[in-house]
Amino acid sequence: MRIELKGYIPAETTQTLKPGDDVALPIELKAIPAAPPPVTTASIAIDSTPEGANVFVDGVQVGVTPYTHQVELGSNKRQSFKVRVELDGYVTAQTSATVKGGDSISVPFALKSVPVHSNDASNVSRHVRQLSLLKVSTLANSVPVDSIRFSPDAKRIAVSGLDSSLTIYSTNGGSPKKVEASPNTIVRITPDWKKILLMNLHQEDQTMELSVQTKDANTFAGIGSPFRIRLHDHTRLEHVYVGDGRIVLCGSIGENDPLTGFITIADFSTGDVKTITGGYRITSPASSADDSTYAAYVEPLDLRSTGSVIVIPADLTKANSSIPTDSFNSAAEIELSEDGNIIAVTGQKIRTSGVQILGTNLYDSASGAITKNLPAIRVAALIGHGSRLLGWRTQIGGPIVELLDAKTGDGLGETPGSEVWLSHDEKLAAEAGPDGTITVYKLNQP
Repeated sequence: MRIELKGYIPAETTQTLKPGDDVALPIELKAIPAAPPPVTTASIAIDSTPEGANVFVDGVQVGVTPYTHQVELGSNKRQSFKVRVELDGYVTAQTSATVKGGDSISVPFALKSVPVHSNDASNVSRHVRQLSLLKVSTLANSVPVDSIRFSPDAKRIAVSGLDSSLTIYSTNGGSPKKVEASPNTIVRITPDWKKILLMNLHQEDQTMELSVQTKDANTFAGIGSPFRIRLHDHTRLEHVYVGDGRIVLCGSIGENDPLTGFITIADFSTGDVKTITGGYRITSPASSADDSTYAAYVEPLDLRSTGSVIVIPADLTKANSSIPTDSFNSAAEIELSEDGNIIAVTGQKIRTSGVQILGTNLYDSASGAITKNLPAIRVAALIGHGSRLLGWRTQIGGPIVELLDAKTGDGLGETPGSEVWLSHDEKLAAEAGPDGTITVYKLNQP
């Protein structure tokens, strides 16, 4: 016997009857379980190498890589989307992604650097001769490196550590000489390698001061009496640059947001001091080789705005000038030509999701006009009175060091390598590894 009722599972049973039987057969029908609702959502994990690219789905910006895009399909069983990623200095990449309910798919992008083309229309391909970096020595160093400065004769290097220490090496190797200093002391050497400055930041009678002791770079004997630079009580000192006669201090002032940026220039021979304030903070101080011009970057109070480069003449009685940067709100590096006429700024954009390097702009320091934009490249040095730029950039397969014509942007030579520091005669370069190890190279330019 089979019993069927709409909405219930059919039931069957067997019963043997004989004449005269009157038997009740109770049969309990079970309702058909309701079908689970269809899954109408899916996710697309979008990533890029390098990270930090802007993500567009069907033409609408939705985030920054790495980014997971949640999709509501509605009544559609399957749906396709156009996914595009854009990162300054890299070729825009796009693909299509099709998902159905319940899918969780990955869409990776390996971005390619924007090629640098010659301005000569008849030469469309990029012909780059090879730079060569021939290893001279490897120097054991366990402290992460902040900066490296060659001596004028290129026979020694001074390594400034992120711990504010200073260690001196021979470029050919040998035992290093570390300058001993008390805690909270920043140690730097002047470009002419005649003086070492020990700068101690301390609080005294509710006043913050920087006490500066000068020593002979060869004998380590003290020179004169320490002098003091009076700072704001709530100073956040972030960058220190030492020239042959000046100290440049940068950072911000304040206990809480909003902060105020500051740059202080002090003459350590006379003790004269000039302080300029502005923006949210001031970073990346630099000087021309002839000490005629100083520059630093002023970050805006609102990161949605762009910042500016402040240009300060060595004659501190003269007015400083400001160069707006159209697409940057921060700077990773600033370098000046030997005479201070050209300023190279490696710009970056700070977002809540992270920091993105945008490339390097070259500016005329007098007019403020931009003379060249070099996507993706990070400046290491301006050489030949600003006619050439030595820099480095990341790419798939590893970073490279590149020499560029600063006027045309044409590539003059490249070789594998990362951030480098250059000697005065442009014949040696030093590179610091992630573990602090320093490699000194002979640089052969094409």
